[in-house]
Amino acid sequence: MNVVGRSVPRVDGPMKAIGQAQFTGDLALPRMLHAGVLRSPYPHARLVKVDASRARRAPGVRAVITSSDIGRVQIGADQYLLPGERVVYLGEEVAAVAAVDVEAARDALALIEVEYEPLAPLLDFRMARGAPAIHAHTPDNVAYQVHMHFGDVEAGLASSDVVQENTFLVEASYNCFLERHVSLASYDASGKLTVWSPTQSPHFMRKDLAENLGLGEGDVRVIARLTGGAFSGRNSTLPHHYLAAILSRKTGNPVRLECTREEDFVIYRGGPAMEVRVRAGCRRDGRLQALAVEALSDAGAYIARQQTYIYLGGAYCSFPYRIPNVKYDGYLIHTNNPPSGTHHGGGIVQVRYAVATVFNSLARELDMDPLELRRLNALEAGDITASKMRITSCGLHECIEKAADRSGWQTGRGLGVECGGAASGGRSRALHDSASAVIRVNNDGTAILLLGLPDIGQGSNTIMAQIAAQEMGIAVDQVRVVSADTETTPMDLGAYAQRGTFVTGNAVKDAARQVKERLFEAASELLEASPQDMVVENGDIFVRGSPGRRIGYSQAVSSVQASERGEQLIVTGYYSSPSERVDRRTWEGNMSGAYSFHAQVAQVELDRETGQARVGRVVAAHDCGFAINPQSVEGQVEGQAWSGMAQALYERKVMNGGQIMNPSLIDYRLPTALDSPPIETIIVESHDPNGPFGAKECGEGPITAAAPAVGSALQSVLGLPIRRMPMGPEEILEMLDG
Repeated sequence: MNVVGRSVPRVDGPMKAIGQAQFTGDLALPRMLHAGVLRSPYPHARLVKVDASRARRAPGVRAVITSSDIGRVQIGADQYLLPGERVVYLGEEVAAVAAVDVEAARDALALIEVEYEPLAPLLDFRMARGAPAIHAHTPDNVAYQVHMHFGDVEAGLASSDVVQENTFLVEASYNCFLERHVSLASYDASGKLTVWSPTQSPHFMRKDLAENLGLGEGDVRVIARLTGGAFSGRNSTLPHHYLAAILSRKTGNPVRLECTREEDFVIYRGGPAMEVRVRAGCRRDGRLQALAVEALSDAGAYIARQQTYIYLGGAYCSFPYRIPNVKYDGYLIHTNNPPSGTHHGGGIVQVRYAVATVFNSLARELDMDPLELRRLNALEAGDITASKMRITSCGLHECIEKAADRSGWQTGRGLGVECGGAASGGRSRALHDSASAVIRVNNDGTAILLLGLPDIGQGSNTIMAQIAAQEMGIAVDQVRVVSADTETTPMDLGAYAQRGTFVTGNAVKDAARQVKERLFEAASELLEASPQDMVVENGDIFVRGSPGRRIGYSQAVSSVQASERGEQLIVTGYYSSPSERVDRRTWEGNMSGAYSFHAQVAQVELDRETGQARVGRVVAAHDCGFAINPQSVEGQVEGQAWSGMAQALYERKVMNGGQIMNPSLIDYRLPTALDSPPIETIIVESHDPNGPFGAKECGEGPITAAAPAVGSALQSVLGLPIRRMPMGPEEILEMLDG
C-alpha cells in the first residue's frame, strides 16, 4: 500500500495556511442583515410584559421578533423558542432583532422593554430532587434516567476481599472552540431555506429545522463550512440557528447571527457538572468482581442531547476491563442553570475519573501496582463484556506494556496510569449507523469525492482522500473532496461518536472499489485480458504478470466516458456498521462495529506550598487498528492528551446565582503552550477485521484515559484520592491541610 499508512499533508492545509479558507463568519451575502438577541438577566422569572414597539422604529432595523410574533416553536423535548410566559435560565432568548449592521441591532435590543417577575431559582442539581418542579412534566426534576444492571453487583461486592467506595464532584466546563457559534440563513423567494453553520451533523440539523419550522426536508439546505473547533460541542441545533432562519424568512434578506464570547458561554451546551458515587470490589489477587456507579448530572433548564452523555457514562464505566458484575444508575436533573451538553469525552471522562480513582484505592489496599491491576483485568480480542460488547480486535495489553516501558514506570516517581478506548460509531441517534459516498471521475483520471461527513478539524477529508486513492490506485492529490452539504453530498449521520474513519471510510472504500472494477472491465477489453487479471498502480492499469501490457488510468476512463455510449463514471458506495441498537430495557447490545483501546501514563509535579500541579510528561499508546495517516493519529492523540490534562487541572465554569462568572478566554482558565508537557505517542495496530484497511477510531479513546491518568499521578504523590475535578490549587491545598 503506497497511499494509506503514510503521513500525507492535509488536503485543506494550503488553503488554511495562506488564509484562503472560509469559515461561516467569513461569508457575506448581498443584502445581508445582522442579528442580535435579547437575553434574560434572571435565572428564573415570569415574563409580565415584552414591548418591542420602540425597537421596531429604530434606525436600520428590519425586523424584531418576540414570542407573540412567532407563536410556539418547539425546538427541543421541553423547549420553545422565545418563551412567552417564563424564562428558566439566565441568558435565555427573549427577543431577536435583524438590522443593517451589528451596532444597529445592539441599539435596538436596548430599546425592547421587558418586565420580569423574579422567581426563586433552583441551582444546585444535588438538591433538586424533591424541590419545586421547574417543568410540570418532570415533578421530581429528573429529566431522564438510565439504569444498567449486569450480573449481581451486591453478590459480587459481598464475595470481594477488598471493597472501596467514594463520591466525586466534577465541575462544568466549556468547549473553548475559537470559532464562536454562528449561523447564516438565507430564505429565498422560492421558499428554500439555506443555512451555513459549523455543525457536526448537517443532515440532523436539516431535519430539525424542517420539522420545527414546518418545512419539507427538501426545502432546507445546510452547509457545514470549515469549523474552528467542536470538541463534541456542535451536535445540537440551537436557538440561534432557528432565529436566523425566522428573521431571514420575515425580512426576505440573508441574516447572520454570530454570538459574542459571553453568549457562547451561555448557549454552548458543553461539559456538565456531575456527582459520581463509586463502589468497587476485587479479589485478593486483584481480579475485579463488581462495580457500582451512580451519576447525577446537571442537565440545566432544558433537554436536548444530554441523554447521550448520561448513557455513555454508563456504557463506558467499566470499559476497557473485564468486570462480571456492573451496575450503573444515571440521572439528568433539571435546574435553572443553562442547558448542559457534551465536552470532549462527553460523560465518559467524568465517570471514568471517579472509577479510576477508586481502582487506585483498591490497588493501594492490596499493596498492588495500579498498572498491574489494569493489566490483570484488561480486555482481549474475542471477549464479550457484561453489556454484550463484542471485541473484534484489541491491542490493549500491548498499549499497557509499551506505555509502561517508555514512561519508565518501574523506576519513575509521580506517575499515574489509566486505560480507555472508544466505539467506532454507534446507533445512538438513528436506527442505523451508515454512510454513503459518491465518486465522480473526470476524463483526466482525477476524482471528485462527495461526502456528507463534515471535517470539523479532525482531518477526515484527508483520510477519505487517502482511502479512495489507495483503492483506486491513484495519487491522493488526484482526489478532490467536497463534504457536508445536504443539497449536493450524500447522507451521513455526522462527525460524532468517532464514526468517520470506520463508517464513512468503509463507504468511501466501497465506492472506490466500484470505480476500479468498472475501469478494469474497460481495460480488459483494450488489453485483451480478464478483468480479474487487472492491476492498478501509480496511475497505470496493467495485466498481472505482464507489466508491459498496460494503459494509463486516464485512457481507461476516456474509454468509458468518451466512448460512443458516453457512460459516466459516477458511483455510490454504502456501508452499514455491524453494530446493534442497544436494548433500552436491558441496555445490552454490541453498540459498535469496533472499539479502540488506549493506555496512558502521566507524570505530575506538585508544588506543596502553592498547591499547583503541572504535568511534566505524558506517554500515550493507542490501538487505532491501522494508522491510515500516522501523523494524523499522533495529532489526535496529542490533542486529546492535552485536552484531558486541561480538564483535569484547569477547566472550570464558575457559577454564582445562575450567572457564569468567567465567560471569556481570559478568565476561563486554560493551559497555555508554556504549560504543555512533552507528549509521546505510540501507535499500536491490531488490524480490525471490519475497518477500512483494518482502521478504527482515534478521535476520542485517548481522552477517556487522559484526565484519570493525571488524577492517578496526583493520587500517587499525595497518597490520597482527590474527590474533585478539576484538581486545582484550591482542591489540592484543601487536601494537604486536611
